[in-house]
Parts: sequence; structure tokens; C-alpha cells
Amino acid sequence: MISFDIPKEEFLRNYFDQKPFFQRNAVTQTAINWSALNSLIYAWDLAAGGFIVHYNGVLPPSEYSETYQDIEVLRSRLNPDKLEHLFAQGATLVLNRIDKRSSVIGEICAGLAKITEEKTVANGYIAFGGPGTFSKHWDTHDVLAVQLLGKKLWKVYEPTFQWPLPQQRSRDCKAECPRNPVFEKILLPGDVLYLPRGWWHEALPISGTPTFHIAAGIHTAKTIDYVQWALQEVMPQFVEARKALLITSPDEDRIREFLDCTMAALMDPALIQRFIIQLRAMGNEYRSVDLNRLV
Repeated sequence: MISFDIPKEEFLRNYFDQKPFFQRNAVTQTAINWSALNSLIYAWDLAAGGFIVHYNGVLPPSEYSETYQDIEVLRSRLNPDKLEHLFAQGATLVLNRIDKRSSVIGEICAGLAKITEEKTVANGYIAFGGPGTFSKHWDTHDVLAVQLLGKKLWKVYEPTFQWPLPQQRSRDCKAECPRNPVFEKILLPGDVLYLPRGWWHEALPISGTPTFHIAAGIHTAKTIDYVQWALQEVMPQFVEARKALLITSPDEDRIREFLDCTMAALMDPALIQRFIIQLRAMGNEYRSVDLNRLV
């Protein structure tokens, strides 16, 4: 279903976590169409969250939903007329964690995970033209944009802040974004664009053209994650970590002893491998029931 023109090893060595990569027709033979999306939206439980409409900001659910009496329970459901009106005005629908609700998209994420060797999850984006609701920004995780229906214009700019962490957002740094993009292409169905975290970008709908793409997010473990995990998991067994640091007379020697002990522990190959094993245990692939084998 997914293939790049370069070997996986070359992608990991030369692009992953380093620079953008673009591949035409990387995804083939998907069952995603507008009817499938209609069914997905119809079945979405608004109370469960993850259904977000952007139009000059995030809209409250009252702008596209209605309440109704479901036997003995008052529930909320989508109002198609309201949503279609918002689409016509240029709104974008975001379907968070769509990989958990669509087996086809779950399979795409599983395929991308095999290429990146990292857990991959996805949000879906539906629009029908308009100026676009997301301005230039960077993400704090790696993204594989997969165009599945229609087309969309993507512009990518050099990073100005290397490898941001989740709390290091771009909203207060927009003036720093370079003026000229280093990548500017219209993505067509099947195209994949890889963006490392921190690279500025914007995705713009094409006037009069419907579009649906997924942003497959890759939330890699960071160096600081390993250190924090080790501090909680291993370091309490060392007496240097348990010594008191008094407010009245902080002992710099105790801090130095602890840091020396920590450095030796963190560089233990067995501990690093233990951390990696725990990450791999999180898994990625979720298989749906194959009813065809039972018919």
C-alpha cells in the first residue's frame, strides 16, 4: 500500500529527523472515498471528542451540532446543514485520531510505522476550498502528510528553532518564519510529504477543490525523555540520589556526586536497551476483524 522510491535505510539515514522528503504516488489501492468519509462522519460520537471545526479559530460544537431525544437520553449529534454551510465558507474539519476509527487509515499508519520504525497516529483534514484555516507554523512532532482525496498546496520553510519539544510552540515566533519556501508543491492523491518537527509549513486548499489528507504524526522519544525515565526508574536505588539537600546549607559536593553517579548510570548500554524495549512494547499495528474470512 505504501512505498518510497528509496530504500527505507536511506530514508532513515538521510531524511528522518533531518530534512523534508517528498514522494509522488507513495500510497496506492486505498478504499478511501467521499462515501467512506460520509459514513465515518455520520457515525462519529461528538461526545467522545476529536471532531473539531476550524473557521477563524476553533468553533464551539453548537455551531455545527444539535440536541435530540434518543429514547430516554438527550444527546448531541451533527447538523449536516450547519456543517455544509461552514464548509462552503471555507472551514476545515479536523478528525483527531482517525486511525482509530478507520481500518484503512490504520493500515496506512501501520505501513508508515514500518518505514519509520516509530509509532504513528493520524488526524484527518477535510476542506472544500477557502483561504485555509492554519497559518504558517511548526509542529513539535514529525509529520507525514498523506494526500488521499483532492489536492492541496503545501509550502515548507527552513526551521528557525531546531527540534522543538511539545511545550515549545510556534505561535509566538511567527515573525521568524523565512519569507521564501524551500518546498512548494501541490499534493495529489497518493502523495506523501515528510516534515521533521520544527520545519515551518502551511497547507492551503485549492479554490473550488475538495481535499482530504491525513497528517500522520510520529511522536519520537527524546533524549530528555530517556533521562527523565532513568531518573525515576533507576536512580532512586543509588544512595547519592537519596541524600538530603538542605535549604539552609545546600551541599554542592552532594550534587556533584549525584551527577557523577547519574552519568555513569545513563551511559549503561543495558539501561538504554531497556528503555528502547519499553518503547517498542507500545506497538503500533492495530488489525481489524476480517469478516470476509467468515462469510
